[in-house]
Amino acid sequence: MRHQRLSDLIRRQLADLFIKAVYDPRLKRVTVTRVQMSPDLKQANVFYTIFDNDQSAEVQKTLEKSTGYFRYQLAQLLDLKYIPKIRFLYDAALIKANRLSDLINQIEIEDKDKDKEP
Repeated sequence: MRHQRLSDLIRRQLADLFIKAVYDPRLKRVTVTRVQMSPDLKQANVFYTIFDNDQSAEVQKTLEKSTGYFRYQLAQLLDLKYIPKIRFLYDAALIKANRLSDLINQIEIEDKDKDKEP
């Protein structure tokens, strides 16, 4: 239960930071999708997506360089004994879900076309 509460808290705070305190244009379209805490609460895997997938490699490098900044900001905002180390990971789940949805739609269209043939 504590893991989930801390994950949600860190996700909300990081999302606010991306909106209010990040001025790098490469990071303006980053959306934090979820946070997974390690069992000892010392590591936070932060999953994110971006609006423009063409910039994903550049955004990843920028996020890796900015982990100290985000950890410092979390230390200022959260009353925790230990601020977890942050690791940013691109969340490809949305892209996979969209691809799967497109495939299902394509199959439905093909089935409808087969039903119309005499």
